[in-house]
Amino acid sequence: MDEFKTLFELAELNQKPFLLQIERGIRNYFLVLATKFINGDLIVREKYNGYNGFIQENFIKTFGQIEKINGTIGIDGKMNDFGNLTEVGGDLWFSNHVYQENLESIKPLKIVHGDLNLKNTHATLESLEEVGGNLNLRKTTCHNISSLKRVGGNILVSKSQLDNFDFSKVKINGKIKTYNDKFNQGQLK
Repeated sequence: MDEFKTLFELAELNQKPFLLQIERGIRNYFLVLATKFINGDLIVREKYNGYNGFIQENFIKTFGQIEKINGTIGIDGKMNDFGNLTEVGGDLWFSNHVYQENLESIKPLKIVHGDLNLKNTHATLESLEEVGGNLNLRKTTCHNISSLKRVGGNILVSKSQLDNFDFSKVKINGKIKTYNDKFNQGQLK
């Protein structure tokens, strides 16, 4: 059984996603090859667990050749880019405690069918066209929503960042909600 644990070390091959652990349903985990389309929820992590030093699953820095993930994506590690990812079938969230200092753009991502929570990011959103649920821009320095056409829920934004966005061409099914967030815009936390 120890040999099976070494499969988690194959999350990357040549700095691209290779073998990933996904969840389908509740606690139904599978190891899948990183092909163009992935069915299931995926959480990206740092390579080593900060508490025990063990290797964690899905320690990727890019989505590489993956074009669509039909599920939720959680990002709890530092990303460099979104590779070829254009669509997320569920939610997409960034961890509250990992600052995305290397991620400059979410391009080519066009649609997130669920909620999109961009906390602790400063990336350009130039390719984003649609969010099916809420768009959370609180405590971010994200910019450039020039392609955004529709948000199915609410837009949540820090008051200090509101002037950085033009929502006039965006169909918003909910409301724009502003918050008096205090954060260091150089190192978002």
